[in-house]
Amino acid sequence: MSLSEDLCERFLDYLKFEKNSSPHTLRAYEHDIRSFFEALGYKEISLEACSAVQVGDVRTWLSSAVKSEMGARTINRHLSSLGSFYRYLQRVALCKTNPILIVPRPKAPKYLPEFLSEPEMVQLLAPENFSDDWAGRRDRLLLLMLYTMGLRRSELVALKWKDFNPRERTMLIFGKRKKERLVPLTTEVVTLLESYRKETELSFDLEVSTNSAILVDNKNVGVTAAFVYWVVNRYIRTYTEHEGKASPHVVRHTFATHLLQNGADIVAIKDLLGHASLSTTQIYTHTDLALLKSSYLRSHPRGLKFSQNNQSSSAEDKKKE
Repeated sequence: MSLSEDLCERFLDYLKFEKNSSPHTLRAYEHDIRSFFEALGYKEISLEACSAVQVGDVRTWLSSAVKSEMGARTINRHLSSLGSFYRYLQRVALCKTNPILIVPRPKAPKYLPEFLSEPEMVQLLAPENFSDDWAGRRDRLLLLMLYTMGLRRSELVALKWKDFNPRERTMLIFGKRKKERLVPLTTEVVTLLESYRKETELSFDLEVSTNSAILVDNKNVGVTAAFVYWVVNRYIRTYTEHEGKASPHVVRHTFATHLLQNGADIVAIKDLLGHASLSTTQIYTHTDLALLKSSYLRSHPRGLKFSQNNQSSSAEDKKKE
């Protein structure tokens, strides 16, 4: 190989063609790797540059990142990207060591996903919120599919009619790294999908093919990720009291949280969400614990007393200040 070959490009090709990584993942890896080498003063990510990086260089970069107030999660993402990059270089015998391996990572704050309550979802999906035409019914179907199937935005956009099996009441989902999973559909969604397909054919005077996107815009072109975000954000902001994030991923979190609250098995939720690891799904157990704690403090006599005492203490502390 040429000593000046861009090893970042080679790594990205590996991710794209062997790991089936998404364009979003590729962009994130490239940004993290290139920004690291640029910070160290390297214009090219050559074999010479990669071999020259030492543990001390990584520590220096980490110290600069912390001083620049880069968040712990962002720093850990950069280090994870670099670690994967060097593991690849070791695997193809281009580097002997991984300088990222022994560098300690900053502790990131625990993240609890935002979600809507069950009454908020009922309020959001009320039929009267949607116009009585093809576009209104399309928007409601979009929201219902996100909520009842727990889809990622990219998965929803990619759905085609050939993935829909009305007889089995299932939808074939192509998730991250092109992993397939079957998701069951509610009777309501099956009924709405079938009527929406007929109405789409009438609206555009054509026969919908099996390769056509399920969700289309008013020009019969498959909806974009930006369009899905716009629809979700618009309806949540307009028809609920929810003040936090209002994205498609919030609806996905809502799907998982409501399943857990109603007794679903955590492993089943993992499979429905298409998570590769159970540890990813376990964030919802923390969410449920937070709800239990909140409910306890609101309702239990001892919890209520404890909560009131804390509020009194806080008020007294503020007066002293």
